[in-house]
This record gives sequence, C-alpha cells and structure tokens, in this order.
Amino acid sequence: VLGFYSPCTDGDLDASVFLHEYTHAISNRLIAGPDTGLSGQQGGSMGESWSDLVAIEYLNAFGLAGGGGEDKFALGAYATGNVFKGIRDYNAAPKNNPLNYSDFGFDSTGPEVHADGEIWNAVQMEVRQSLVEKYNATYPYGDKVLQKACAVGRTATGAPGPSWDKCPGNRRYITYLFDAMILQANGSPSMVDMKNVELASVLLRDKADYDTVAEAFARRGLGKGSASVT
Repeated sequence: VLGFYSPCTDGDLDASVFLHEYTHAISNRLIAGPDTGLSGQQGGSMGESWSDLVAIEYLNAFGLAGGGGEDKFALGAYATGNVFKGIRDYNAAPKNNPLNYSDFGFDSTGPEVHADGEIWNAVQMEVRQSLVEKYNATYPYGDKVLQKACAVGRTATGAPGPSWDKCPGNRRYITYLFDAMILQANGSPSMVDMKNVELASVLLRDKADYDTVAEAFARRGLGKGSASVT
C-alpha cells in the first residue's frame, strides 16, 4: 500500500496502518460470531473506528506512539505526512474531535464508513479518557512500566502481569470495547446497539464503572433516550 498523500512513504511501514487492517480481521469475526461478518452503514463505520482505536491503543500502551514526531492519537501520520491528524478529518483525542452521534453523515459525501467511523472514535475516546481520569491517581496513565505490563500480560521479570482491573483506565476501556464485540449478536449493529451492549459488558465486569461510561456516551449524543433511525 503506497502512501497516496506523501510521495516518498510506504504505508506498509506505518504501524498504525497495518494494525488498523489487522483489526478488521478481529472485529469481523467477533461481531455476531465468526461466520456472520460485520455489515450495515453504522456497523461498517464502527468497523473502521475499531481498527483506528485498536491501532492507537496498541501503540500508546506499548509506548510506541509519537516516536517519529507524530501526534500520539493520529492515524496514518507517517503514510500521509500529516503528523497531527493523519488520514482522518480529526485527531482521535477527545479534545480534538468534536463529533457526536447526531453528526452521522457529516462529510461532504454523506454517510461514509471512514468518515462516520470518526464519530465512534469520538465516543470511544471519550469513554477512554473518562476511565483514565477516574483511575489515574491509583493506576497512573503515565506509568510506562505498568502500561506495558498490562498490555503484554507480564511484568519485566516474566511474572504474570496485573489483571485488567489493576491497570490504568485505558486498559479497562479496551477490555470493555472487546467484551462488547463478543456480546453483540447482531451482525448489522447501530451505534445505539453497541452502546447498549458495551454498557452491559461494564455491568458484567465492574458495575462501579457504569455511570462513568454511560455519562461519557451521553456527552457524545448516546444517552439514555438515544435511538437510531437506520
């Protein structure tokens, strides 16, 4: 895959790009089981988002993001030459992405999975930031040793790493994100469907996080009364 924005780069060498593509293989097998696949306008949009989110989370958890001068929450920064937002309309950090659920179809093309995936990016990164802030005093987000131990499941000595609930809040977020994919039985889910099943995953793991996650969803237009028209 050649970078089509920046003439002297190869997208195969951009970790966020190949991690994004690899994650499609995961989400398409987890949603509604391995033989269903992910479909629908909102489902496809979330599929693009999950690929962005997992790539960003992997690189940040292992301390690999931002090494080339790019922003830590940019997707495709190397391949495009845009160090702040990469290939997307918005940098994925919550403070840099203004989108919410009511913006579906916001791009000039109308509904489009890559563009509308950025709405789900905004929603999920809002959840992530809320959990990071909630647990930061006990499990610091900036503790690189702890982050890596939580990501790889092992300490530096090779001993078993901390369980998901003894880690910085971003580990809780990514755990809930994957739990939700496993629990979703509809192969063509809306963002409302995924919000509901992600909240269910929170109840199954740690009820104490329910209000934190629900309020984060609500701030991005997916509150208690939210509904999908598609």
